[in-house]
Amino acid sequence: MKLILISLFIISCSSAPEYETEDAPSWMADATIFCGEKYLCGVGEAKSIKVADARARAEIAKIFQTEITTELKSSETFQTGAEVKENYLNEIVESSEQNLENVKILEHWKKKNKNEVYALAGLDRRATQKKIKEQLDPLASELKVLFNSGKRSDLIRAKKIYPKLYPLLTQWRIVSDTEYTYAPKEAGFVAAALEKFSSPVEIDFSWSGNSDLKDTMNNYIKDLLIKNGYRFGRSVRKYSLKGNIFERSLPIKIDGYLKKEFEINIDVFRGEKLVGNINHHLKTSGRNWGQLAERARLTFMNVIFENLENLNIN
Repeated sequence: MKLILISLFIISCSSAPEYETEDAPSWMADATIFCGEKYLCGVGEAKSIKVADARARAEIAKIFQTEITTELKSSETFQTGAEVKENYLNEIVESSEQNLENVKILEHWKKKNKNEVYALAGLDRRATQKKIKEQLDPLASELKVLFNSGKRSDLIRAKKIYPKLYPLLTQWRIVSDTEYTYAPKEAGFVAAALEKFSSPVEIDFSWSGNSDLKDTMNNYIKDLLIKNGYRFGRSVRKYSLKGNIFERSLPIKIDGYLKKEFEINIDVFRGEKLVGNINHHLKTSGRNWGQLAERARLTFMNVIFENLENLNIN
């Protein structure tokens, strides 16, 4: 979070600054009561104003970071992608922190003849709530449109909105003390999707190639589709998913290391018509095939997770 620091002008070097008093201000005893409904507050302590300000701002940030992290970790969508997106959580939390720019340093206090300086930081609740709503409304609207579109592939697009919603929903709840209304909630997403798309989809999965990763990718795709509200079975909607995974050895000059190129290609047909595709290849090196295969596995899982809707299975 970017820190916006303010400068304090001291009238005279020979006299005590105006915030230096014998008795502590009321916000030192209870910042919540002092700040009331207008501000969400945090107090920082240090031997300099600059550091005290930074710590006061950090106290406010901690409130949001803790709750946002907890919310995201409970998200089914986040869990689905967690294995293949190591920095996903941090990216979401950091991107949401722009809403904390309304933090101001409200007051300082220093006890006479003491070194410690205290800073009171306040987040303007009303201004922040307005800013969060401007971001929440379009996401909630997009979620509703995609869910009601009539296309199963839009279910996947809709599901990916939840991790974007959660940091904003958490911030909204903290600054407004109310819950933001939207639907469908992720907890009931799959059930609602299965009810909406009650007829199953029939998919013939077939894989070829010279890599042992075929079964892993096949099962991963099936699992992702089920988690996004698909039901498999006999149906008039028939698709063929034809996947290929190849691996090729490449020359490497380092003794004791292997280098390989892996490629995955997934084509989806409805009848004879190609309707969807995912393709990716990577080059990687390691001490043994297991290391190389694990890197390929995680990469391919990430690619499929990010592009599953491109298979256009509707």
